[in-house]
Order: sequence, then structure tokens, then C-alpha cells
Amino acid sequence: MIMDTTSTDGWVHEGYLARQLGVRREEMRALRAGLQVGPDWRVEKNRVEISATGVAKLRTALKLPPEAPATVQTTGTDAGMDSAPAQKSAPPTVKLCVWRTFPKNAHIIECYRSGTNPDKREDIVRVKVRDSSKFTRFDNTGRPLEIECRHIQADFFEHVGPTPKRKGRV
Repeated sequence: MIMDTTSTDGWVHEGYLARQLGVRREEMRALRAGLQVGPDWRVEKNRVEISATGVAKLRTALKLPPEAPATVQTTGTDAGMDSAPAQKSAPPTVKLCVWRTFPKNAHIIECYRSGTNPDKREDIVRVKVRDSSKFTRFDNTGRPLEIECRHIQADFFEHVGPTPKRKGRV
């Protein structure tokens, strides 16, 4: 069940707005620093909510056209359940194979694309992970461990799939 995204007085939940605008929550927090508490945003029951004027200011800061955010529509067949909001298409994810981890940097691992030669340095890319201690070169069946990542920069990716709970198991 999707939580209600707008309150009764027209304020929008920050997480919903971040998904709608295609911005990470951390970036929303940084952008929110330029807004005023009260007229632009507030904290209501441990939820950050942004007003219509705050949304307009955020859209201009992100250089997006000034539009009102789309509201969540309810379907008549779900008996009051909210349907998913229309979102921009997420950046495509890529399957990469783990090549090696770094003991001194627990947040970066090196990977290569399936089907490429990992011995060539130009085929190796860096991947940002939450914790690299459970990533191994091979999974528990002996095949290369494949992880889901999204492209950030030229040879830099970010891990978006599940973090292994045990070594070599995704």
C-alpha cells in the first residue's frame, strides 16, 4: 500500500516529490536548505512536507518547467488503495561482474561487464557500494558474482541491487 502523498491542505511529501522529479532524497535535503521553514516546507508527524510555493522554487532550482506536481489517482477497483504515481523512467541498470574489492576502501569495488576481458584495464569500472565486505569474485556456485548497477559517470557506477547477506550470495 502506498502512503498518502498529499495532506488535506495541499502539502506534498518530500519523498514523493523527490521520486516525481527524479532527484535523490539527499539532493532534496540540500535543495531544501534554500527554502524557508513555514511558507515553503514543514515537518508534520515526522514527515517533511513541501508547499506549492516550495515546489515551484525547487522546480526553478532544478531548471524544470513550472508545473504543479501530479496527484495520486485512486482506482475504483482497489477499494481505496492508491495507485502508483506516474514517474520518469529510471536510468537503466546494468549487470556487472565483481572483479576485486579493496581492503582499505570498503565503499568501492572493481567490476567488469559480462562478456568482456577483465584483464584489460579499459574494461574495468568502479562501483560504489554500501559495504564491500560481502562481495566476492565468485558466487557460491563458482560463477562470477553479478550485481545490478546504474551508470553515474564515465567509468563509475552505483550498486542498486540487494547487498549480499553472506559472502558471495546476492
